[in-house]
Amino acid sequence: MPQGISTNIDCTAQADCLAQNVQFMARYYCAGDNSKKLSLPEAVALSQAGLELVVVYENSPTSLGYFSSNAGHRDGVDAYHYAMSLNQTAGSAIYFAVDYDADPSDVSGAINDYFSGVAQGFADAAGGPTPMYKIGVYGSGLCCQWLLNHNPAVIFTWLAESTGWNGSKTFDAWNMKQSFMTQSICSLKVDPKHPDNNDGELNDTQGDFGAFSLA
Repeated sequence: MPQGISTNIDCTAQADCLAQNVQFMARYYCAGDNSKKLSLPEAVALSQAGLELVVVYENSPTSLGYFSSNAGHRDGVDAYHYAMSLNQTAGSAIYFAVDYDADPSDVSGAINDYFSGVAQGFADAAGGPTPMYKIGVYGSGLCCQWLLNHNPAVIFTWLAESTGWNGSKTFDAWNMKQSFMTQSICSLKVDPKHPDNNDGELNDTQGDFGAFSLA
């Protein structure tokens, strides 16, 4: 199964080295001009090195207050237009992050509304009912499982590295599964004692996980 690294830093300089160690890179889309945002030159460099790409849209989805139908629509439109500007391949995925340990009522309420808003944003950005891109969720096992079961817009799931979050230890229907890096790869910084300081995380996959390449 392909294995990759998710990171919030530009990896253009490490592209050839990374391609000798992993099969894909997971990078960010986000609002505005942010240093963690995947750029077209980086996407081309990684693709030309032979790596596939996976993208997750994330601003600050770290509490319930971030989520609503309107916020989902806004993020969906922004993500879709940015994907088009990079020539992201039709049929691939854009994941959207739920980066906290959401309660069941959070997921069935505002978070579900958010993903329905994302779907509407995709449709509006596409100008029709069949957008080019598929929707994924990054989050806890509980969040991933509930949305898979109840929101038809959500196709892909990416299980966050925080195994103590609700439902994460038992959720096995993931397309991607994140874990802490314990050793450096291609000069990416790793601090096993303080994993939050790492430059990247490892990710296992099973089946289709919505990757694409610009090569």
